[in-house]
Amino acid sequence: MSFNRTPLALEDVKRVLDRALNATRGLEVNFKTRGEAIYWRGRANYFRRLDRRENAQIYDETHILHKQSIYDKLRLELSGTAVLIKKVEMALPDMREI
Repeated sequence: MSFNRTPLALEDVKRVLDRALNATRGLEVNFKTRGEAIYWRGRANYFRRLDRRENAQIYDETHILHKQSIYDKLRLELSGTAVLIKKVEMALPDMREI
């Protein structure tokens, strides 16, 4: 199934991803069917792709967001009929100056 690929058609996805970024650990987004969950996850991944492209034009090559998306901090996983949007946070290893 195809979807409308214009940024304006993905505003609902942006609102959900923004909410996930502001949540402590992420969000669970529930759908009626697994197919709807897969479809929404595809739209969310496409939105992130568009955001990276836009950031490549907006930001200089030395900027951290050049060809990156703030939404890359999120991992989208299927769980039955839900999409789990989890924040990707890596704990830093124990370090000390020498």
